[in-house]
Formats: sequence, structure tokens, C-alpha cells
Amino acid sequence: SDKAGKASVPVQLFCARLALSGFVVLTWDPVTLGERLQMWDSGRKASEMGNAAEEQRVLSNQCYLLGRNLMDYRVLDAIRAIDYLESRVDVDADRIAMAGNSGGGTVSLFAAACETRITVALPGSYFNTFAGSIGALFFIGMCVACAMGGSVVGIRLARSCTSRAGTWG
Repeated sequence: SDKAGKASVPVQLFCARLALSGFVVLTWDPVTLGERLQMWDSGRKASEMGNAAEEQRVLSNQCYLLGRNLMDYRVLDAIRAIDYLESRVDVDADRIAMAGNSGGGTVSLFAAACETRITVALPGSYFNTFAGSIGALFFIGMCVACAMGGSVVGIRLARSCTSRAGTWG
């Protein structure tokens, strides 16, 4: 559920299986999910928008007005998570991987493109065609930034990564 985020059973099972296999695991809620819902109504104990997808749409539109993209902030979260992992003595900084599903898969893909410390990316069920996602009745109200903003996100992140890492190639 939107409120469960990283605490949802599937996420916890995935992380537990990795930990039991010897991996150091760090998971976090992206902006608009779990503990990071942004438009919280304390009286209803829910998002004012009704669900995470609607929050993503509203916040994405606000970001576009500023020439930004919501994915910028999600990738920055991933970079800061790697900074933290590298500070730990029990982490092999040469073997950092990132996995995600849906929006997390998109974050995995773009973070790996921008962050050279990610050696393996495992994005799952992340991109789709416009007709197959936004155009489908089931997905009306889905996060427009994640589903159709791929080229915009890529251009924006490439510009950010170039200034952070020097040159590509």
C-alpha cells in the first residue's frame, strides 16, 4: 500500500532474502511513498491526494514548473544512500548494486547511469509505452513523470551527472 512503502511485506521479504544471502541491505521510501507522503492529512491519516500515484502527479507537475523532475530527487536519495553505505566498514564499496521495482526500477536505471559506484543495476517493471501505461484505463492517474518522462528525465539527469562527474565516456 502507499502508506506501507518500504515496510510492505513484499519489500521486506525481498530485503530479508538478500540479507540472509549475505548482502548488506538498505531500503528507503521515495518521496510520495510510505513515510514520505508529502500531502499528509493527519485527521484522515492518509494523503490529501488519496494515493501515492496522485501525489506523484501533483508533485511532478510542480517540479516541471521549476524546470525540474521528481526523479531528480529520487536519484539524489540513491546517491546519498550510497554515501552512507560507503561509510560503513561492513560494506564492500566496489560491489554496490541497486534493485527496484516499478518507480524503484526507474530510480535504479537512472541512478546507475549517473552514479559510477553502482556496479550492477536490477531495474524491474519500470518503463512502458505511453499507450500501455498512461493511455490504458487501468493506469489513469499514474505518475506521469515515471511513465512518460523518460527522455526528459534522461536529459535532465545527464546534465546533472556531467557537472558532478566531469565528462562521460
